[in-house]
Amino acid sequence: MAYKANLDDYRESPAIEVFKLLQKRGAEVVFHDSWTPHVEEHGFVADSVELTDELLQNADLVIITTNHSNVDYARVVALSKAVLDTRYATRGIKADNVVLL
Repeated sequence: MAYKANLDDYRESPAIEVFKLLQKRGAEVVFHDSWTPHVEEHGFVADSVELTDELLQNADLVIITTNHSNVDYARVVALSKAVLDTRYATRGIKADNVVLL
């Protein structure tokens, strides 16, 4: 949810809009961000969840909106069905389940 990598500032973060748009379409949405464990902005409130193997394996889609250096992206890719990477955090990881935007 952080606006930039390795920072806790989430003000006006595009990740919040992505989260809200997916929820509006009926998706069950959670987020993981160790830098911003709690987000509260303009009536939007959400808490980060632990990035477990089970969470990754059960998610239909993992979207990377901020590329924090403390996330093991090779693990994320290996355990996820599909990954949409908007920050090139998975660049160099060879996998068929990743789309880079």
